[in-house]
Amino acid sequence: MSHNSSSSLELQKRRCKFIVPKENDLCWCLNSITEHDRTIVEEFMARKDRNDPDLGSKWDKELCTEDFGPTDAFGKIIFSETDKLANYVRLSYRTEVNKLIDLLFKSEYWNIKEPELIISVTGAAEKISLDQKLKDAFSNGLVKAAVTTNALVTTGGTNGGCMKLVGEAFRLNAFSIDQSNKVNLLGIADWCPVYNKSALINTDSKSSFVEYNSVKSNRKVGKKSVLEPNHSHFILVDDAYNYFGADIELRARLEGELGKKAKIVVLAIGGGPNSAKSICEAINEGTPCVILESSGGMECGFAYAINRIKSVPTKDDQIELLKSEDFWNEVRRQLIRGYSNTKDPDSRADKTLKWIKESLKIENLHLFTVCRSRNGRAELDVAILEALLYAGKDKEKDFETQLKLALSWNRIDIARNYLFIGQNIDRVCSSDHFISAVIDNKHQFVELFLDNGFCLKSFLTKRQLLLLYNKAIKKNKSSYLYKTIDKMIDKKRVKSIENTLITFEMIGKVITKLVDHVYKHKFKCYPYKRITEERLKQYLEEVNAKLILDDEKEFNLDEEFDNPDHEMFIFNVLLSQFEMSLIFLRRGNNPICSALIAGKITKNYDIEFCDDFDDFEDQAQDYITLACDILKKYYEKDEFKSQLTLIRRVNDFGGITCLKVATLSRNLDFISMQSFQNLIKRIWYYKILPDANKFLLSLCLANPFIAKCVIEYRVKPIESQEKKSDDVKTKTGAHEEKNYDTESLIKKKDEDEIKRIDKELTNEFFDRGIEGDYYYFEFLYHFLNTPFTKFIYHQIWYLFFLILFSYVIVCDFHKINQSNEKTSLGLAISIPEIILIIWVFTFILEEIYKFLINDMKKYFIKKIFGGDFWQKINTSAILLYLVAFILRFIDNDQCYKAARIILALDILLWFLKFLKAYTLLRQLGPKFYVIVEMLTQLAYFMLIVLVFMFAFGISSTALMFENSELNINLVKNVFLPGYFMIGGEYYTLEEIMSAASGTCTDTEVYEKCPDEIGASVALALYIIYLIFLNILLVNLLIAIFDNAYDTVEQKANEIWKFQLYELVNEYYNKPFLPAPFIIFNIFVSLVKFTFKMVAKLLSKNKTELAGFKFLLKNRLFRSWAKKWNHSLVYELDELEEKEISGLEEKLAEELISMREKKKRENFEDRVEQNFEKLDLLTSKFEDFVDKGNILLNQSVQSIDAKLEKMLK
Repeated sequence: MSHNSSSSLELQKRRCKFIVPKENDLCWCLNSITEHDRTIVEEFMARKDRNDPDLGSKWDKELCTEDFGPTDAFGKIIFSETDKLANYVRLSYRTEVNKLIDLLFKSEYWNIKEPELIISVTGAAEKISLDQKLKDAFSNGLVKAAVTTNALVTTGGTNGGCMKLVGEAFRLNAFSIDQSNKVNLLGIADWCPVYNKSALINTDSKSSFVEYNSVKSNRKVGKKSVLEPNHSHFILVDDAYNYFGADIELRARLEGELGKKAKIVVLAIGGGPNSAKSICEAINEGTPCVILESSGGMECGFAYAINRIKSVPTKDDQIELLKSEDFWNEVRRQLIRGYSNTKDPDSRADKTLKWIKESLKIENLHLFTVCRSRNGRAELDVAILEALLYAGKDKEKDFETQLKLALSWNRIDIARNYLFIGQNIDRVCSSDHFISAVIDNKHQFVELFLDNGFCLKSFLTKRQLLLLYNKAIKKNKSSYLYKTIDKMIDKKRVKSIENTLITFEMIGKVITKLVDHVYKHKFKCYPYKRITEERLKQYLEEVNAKLILDDEKEFNLDEEFDNPDHEMFIFNVLLSQFEMSLIFLRRGNNPICSALIAGKITKNYDIEFCDDFDDFEDQAQDYITLACDILKKYYEKDEFKSQLTLIRRVNDFGGITCLKVATLSRNLDFISMQSFQNLIKRIWYYKILPDANKFLLSLCLANPFIAKCVIEYRVKPIESQEKKSDDVKTKTGAHEEKNYDTESLIKKKDEDEIKRIDKELTNEFFDRGIEGDYYYFEFLYHFLNTPFTKFIYHQIWYLFFLILFSYVIVCDFHKINQSNEKTSLGLAISIPEIILIIWVFTFILEEIYKFLINDMKKYFIKKIFGGDFWQKINTSAILLYLVAFILRFIDNDQCYKAARIILALDILLWFLKFLKAYTLLRQLGPKFYVIVEMLTQLAYFMLIVLVFMFAFGISSTALMFENSELNINLVKNVFLPGYFMIGGEYYTLEEIMSAASGTCTDTEVYEKCPDEIGASVALALYIIYLIFLNILLVNLLIAIFDNAYDTVEQKANEIWKFQLYELVNEYYNKPFLPAPFIIFNIFVSLVKFTFKMVAKLLSKNKTELAGFKFLLKNRLFRSWAKKWNHSLVYELDELEEKEISGLEEKLAEELISMREKKKRENFEDRVEQNFEKLDLLTSKFEDFVDKGNILLNQSVQSIDAKLEKMLK
């Protein structure tokens, strides 16, 4: 605060009008005569020389002092021992409060942020005796209470007693206080008794910084006090009287004015009669008071009296107790005990008792809160919250402050039991509280808000969700989301995440990546991806802002989401807030799919970004377990609908199905569920009943034309029943259709008819099996298109392919133009080889076809080059064949030989591919998984073995042969001996033994004999290597294989079920004609694609194509035009969707509620057991004490008896 600022506020100091002398050259103001203004001293000396009779008149502070001139002490204090800065000002105790308010909060002065809570600390000015635990608890509680509520803490400002305790509390906790949450400590102290106050007077009007040395020295005149160096602001109250007490009145007026806009609570720590008076005045003004127990002084009387009165159950009994003399006598005894270390404790107790009696009234009891010490700890923050709660529980305007305190300190019990009783949350609770609870992961508060009517839909606009993401991500810098987006921004080399506004597209990219591109999140699609950071910064702060996109369309930031629970669920999953996510999972739609997606997102958290990766694994498993439990409950309720919910589209997740999510995530537990397996079995047999006679089924496979007459099958729905259903729907909607004109009515009927046909075509594989029948060729088509049938026929033809491949590579693979005339018919290569080439190229066309029809192409590519074993074998086999095919037609002997070698190796992969058919068998399926696991383990093991092999080979070769020539034979001699010893081939031993015994000649195996001495050393090395290899390493490998086998065997059933699904899904999507005839299926697909384009053009209502509209209602045309459903999706109408999803949500709600109830019961049981144990220990301890007392009494009696005998 500058000199001009002080002048503008007209802040004045106080001085004596004239000197009234006292003994020892003192004025009655207790200041030395020489310390007064020079003009006053000169006037006094003149009056003294005149022997003025009024010179010794009675001194009165009001009459003998006056406000004078602008203050001369203001600016900033630099404390020499802490190097901290603090604002200060000296002013008269008569200063108007509105000037103080301006001084504190206006930007041109101290610019303190207006507080929401005033904590007024009063109590002992001298040393307080608190044990260290209680002192630490007080410090932590006070700081927590002040920081979380934007509080202003006011004290007496001097370096002693409770004021020093408060200053030290904030000094010790300074590291934990964020700069944005800085707490202001306002010290209101007396000016005259301040030690070294002359240093605070501005000698230079331009300078506002003064250095203050707060080391106290002994003074003979009065008691001096130093300023506490950890306060941020000081108001030094000047009444021209060199004694304590000038600050009390001004402080009371200031706090009273501040209390009109903010809540205020008095915190009493020890103290004497003056503190008791301050408490009494605060209570009479309706200000709540917290008394710190065990702080000594007047606290002993207050705490005893309050606790005693509140322990009485009824109001009448409390009134009687307050009239009891015995009660007040006991209070006085407690006060004397508290003042036992002071002078004249009886007098101080009597003065304090007077104020206690005046403040302790029945109507004021709710304003008192005693902060009790529990096991050496005191929850001061909770005590302050309770004080504010009880003091304002009947005032609606206090609800916001109380709720903020309860939320800041995570006291859900207080919020639930006291704040949300008869409160309308929409009327009194702001969205800031909800945001705070969500970001701070206080799920119980969020659940409480929602249960009490908080409207999530109106709250969660697009703007609000984006702000939530930005706040939460930037607050939690250790989260996966923060690090991923930071890495994403860093790639662009633009700026850090702190200076970046996170957009919808960024979030969409992270979600899509975490779900392995299973679906494309809507934030990556139009219009969200068009919303750039620059546009958001321009419109985000504007109310009702509408962004103009590139295509000149509007995007309203204040538009609400259709499904806000889904958005909040994904938000909490990304932030790893499990309990919070369950709240929105229970409230939202599609709980099974939501849990599966959450499990996949959490499971895919990158290890390099996550310190607690194991915790995320457990969390992912919890989501999957929840999905399994809901599905199990659904299956028990309705088997058919539980299967439908697995294959219905979930629009919240891009139209994906639960089945697709579970399988792409390899959720073995979910795939093993009975409902899932029944669905797979149903798809596998298609129209055939699963329990059909196997012998008859075999006959049908041999001759499919007898299938309809021989085997049992699912029959289709009767057309009349469908028509009846359609008629009911038509009648139901008849009233609505009256509002349409004739043209729109016809159009609507046409669209309904098209949708009905499409739905029937899509859901053909999932008929319920009610009465009806198929035409002969219709059933023949269904039989041949059954995945089971396709599997058998494809495997038979694949065997023919392997036979042909084997014949060609073994018997009929000649050079160009040198083939056998019988098989080549004059062509460059043989006819069997030509057929083989065509066959392989149909396999290639099949892979291309699979890629084109796949709706998740990125995932398909990842599967090829990623971790899918069978797909890698298939791809490798094709690629090797293509290389051999190119080399084969190069007219060169070396190329021919290379092609023959490659094909000889390639056929191994084609044979391995046939093993996939065995996965259909429960006994063999998991064994292939064991082999893959063992190969993986073997690859790591070989890294160890290779070190030993080369070490032995190089060392033994160097010992036996000196200066060997560098060639390929040397590499063989180094590597092969150690390698063949793994299999038990010890041919090297004979050579070493021969050399070591000196019987070797140059004509033996090698051109020269090994060195005799080196061979002896090599023999010892051989023995050591053999021990390490055969005894340690080989047995280690066996143990690794055993472990891999046991691990797989434990999940053999789940693995087989997953492999079975992959097989079913593969053959569900395969054309029913096997290779090489698949070329005809591809041709048909091209025709279908053409029909689809025609249907697309017809649906655009172009006038020139109006004459062909009838095609859209033709079932045959629709069946050819409709895109083939390759994703096992069942299309539901609106009514079916509502029924199926409603049951799923209801079951999820019941299950989660039941789990929470069980969790609470388990917790309550544990608490009860702990109490029982505590009671048992207490009982045993009391028995022990009683026994000890008995033994002690017996010993004392024995000693007394012996002493009596000795005296006698």
